[in-house]
Amino acid sequence: MLQLAGLLSVALGVVLATIGVQRIIFNEAMADAAARLSFSKKAFVVLGSLQTLAGIGFFASIHAHRGGLRTLSEVAAVLCLLVIAPELVAWSKEAKGRKISLGLLAIAVAALVLLLIRLF
Repeated sequence: MLQLAGLLSVALGVVLATIGVQRIIFNEAMADAAARLSFSKKAFVVLGSLQTLAGIGFFASIHAHRGGLRTLSEVAAVLCLLVIAPELVAWSKEAKGRKISLGLLAIAVAALVLLLIRLF
């Protein structure tokens, strides 16, 4: 189970850090996505910052077996779930966003599985 938790931490760290940095930079593609989802630029940048923090938390807790790093992993998983939820709702409302919402759902499930592994 610890190997699975480590792999999930790496995967979630890479995905969330990549998505978060793109949103912080806020290029044309992100501006279009924010407008399509009815998010302001500030809200999109804040979501990106929180996603980047969650990704860094996952990276920092790759080998967490107990103690503070284990708690950091749990906090990163909860933060991931909290940040993904409003975006998942926004993307699922849009007809073109169904594939993206499935990806976000996969991220949320992976974070939930990691949280359950770390808690038990």
